[in-house]
Amino acid sequence: MFITRERLRAAKQQVWRSIKEVKVESLGENIFIFRFASEGEKKRILHRGPWHFNNSLMVLTEPTGVGNIKQQNFTHTLFWVQLHNAPIMCMDKDIMREIGEKIGKVEEVETDETGECLGSFARLRNLIDITQPLKKRVLLKLEDGERISIRIAYEKLPDFCFCCGIIGHQYKECLEYKGQPKDELIYGAWMKAQTKVERAKQKTDQEFRYKKQKASQSASGNHEQQEQTQSKKGQERPTVIDGSGATQRQDDRSTGPIKISHVEGLVEGSLMKQGRADKQQTIGCSSVAE
Repeated sequence: MFITRERLRAAKQQVWRSIKEVKVESLGENIFIFRFASEGEKKRILHRGPWHFNNSLMVLTEPTGVGNIKQQNFTHTLFWVQLHNAPIMCMDKDIMREIGEKIGKVEEVETDETGECLGSFARLRNLIDITQPLKKRVLLKLEDGERISIRIAYEKLPDFCFCCGIIGHQYKECLEYKGQPKDELIYGAWMKAQTKVERAKQKTDQEFRYKKQKASQSASGNHEQQEQTQSKKGQERPTVIDGSGATQRQDDRSTGPIKISHVEGLVEGSLMKQGRADKQQTIGCSSVAE
């Protein structure tokens, strides 16, 4: 797909919402250089990536050396990655970083104000090699032989192949595709994760629908009560109580010690074992294994 400088500049100016105009110059072969008004603006844009154009991945990288285009590396880009189904005892910043290294170089592990990463999933910023198949999960092997599969999901993941797992084409265009049904392919849309903004919007929409439903139920209940009181004169009008507070239960999960012997990264059905003599083949060593 050929991209013009004007189309790219107009699209990114609108999406990035830069205070000052971002200058764009074409270097040929769909390679462009962006000039930001400030260092802070540049860092803000890079941190909120990855970015797409027409649902195709844009690889943003800072020039290295003297800026020779032929020597620039466009094979890696940063993604916010979510790790789902991790054991509670593994929801530690250092342990999550070690697990995340099986996916790609970890630039950041998101934590709360206390430095913890507890939640429904862990969130890491990883440098992903886009020339290789995306990794689907990380396997934890406990000392008792049990294996726990940690699912990997990628925020702002563009079109990618459900057949080979590589970004840049779709499965019907893949040389490895043999005509099998889409739901039988080893990759899928389940690898795409919602961003913070998308999750906040979904929560707001759900709360709005819930309040609207409760208001409708309350109005209906008031109407029925009015009809009943008209047939029973002299009786006190009943009070309608709106119980809109919902309590969410948390799943009961074991908080006992979890001993981990090693971590395995699963890519295209093959396991890559990690041997770490300096950590006695454990994740977190004494902080997890008791």
